[in-house]
Amino acid sequence: MRFQVTQEYCHSEIIVQGGILTTMLDAAMAYVVVGMGGVKQTVATLELKMNFMAIGNPGEFVALGKITHQGRTTVFMEGELYQRDHLIATSSATGKLVTPRHW
Repeated sequence: MRFQVTQEYCHSEIIVQGGILTTMLDAAMAYVVVGMGGVKQTVATLELKMNFMAIGNPGEFVALGKITHQGRTTVFMEGELYQRDHLIATSSATGKLVTPRHW
């Protein structure tokens, strides 16, 4: 997924807030699960761990998500976040597979 982050989401004027970086990775991992096809399902994040390698500045980010293991009701995911080909953050998460009632 690609994200464009503006200065509105920064502290110290040029550093993107950690919560925004976390949101991008959480979304990328969730959309991998949603995009698996088959039964319409989504994922509720149960646990998420972040590792921040570098600061992010306003501009474009690329978030990659992947499934490392999937069970019947639980999925394990990992993510990487890049800005200009530099690794900014990584994540790992555990999610619960759910089928929304309105689907």
